[in-house]
Amino acid sequence: MNRYRIDASQAELRLKFGIVVVREPDPAIESEVTPKSPAYVIRNYGGLILDTMSWGFQPATRNRSVVHEGNLLSPAWRAAIERPDRRCLVPATSYCEMTAKAGADGQRQKKWVSLPGHPIFAFAGVWSSFLEGRGFALLTTTANALLSPLQPSSMPVILHEQDYDTWLTGTPEEVSILIQPYSSKEMAIE
Repeated sequence: MNRYRIDASQAELRLKFGIVVVREPDPAIESEVTPKSPAYVIRNYGGLILDTMSWGFQPATRNRSVVHEGNLLSPAWRAAIERPDRRCLVPATSYCEMTAKAGADGQRQKKWVSLPGHPIFAFAGVWSSFLEGRGFALLTTTANALLSPLQPSSMPVILHEQDYDTWLTGTPEEVSILIQPYSSKEMAIE
């Protein structure tokens, strides 16, 4: 996954997630988010805050940023997962996977994945501060049956609404249960 969309206003996000603090709107935020670009994240700081960070996370053990990660047992990621104050929700309305094989034009095709029953949803994310600012990454898990033909190795962790609070405040044991594929039956590919 190398891009996602957030076709929702700050007001819509505030209503959907129960956000109590909204930072000043960032004119640089676009509806289609790509690595290194600014995007909205929701974090818990005595209440839910809608904040802006760059998509890219620089673990202390690496000298380059990453945008998604599935090896949650590595020390760099374990530290972020273990700290509730470093977990975030990343709001989205759809995300993009590329086809495994090139089409007739020789190019891999973009396929947009959405949740028809949930026009706005959230990825499980972690964030960090580093020299250039603050950034976030999305957690990944094994691909479900719908997505495995597109991306056999992984898919982003999409949280159910009832799990948002657990992701932001739960123990490492509680959040580890949430890191699983989202149901294929609740997803659509455009």
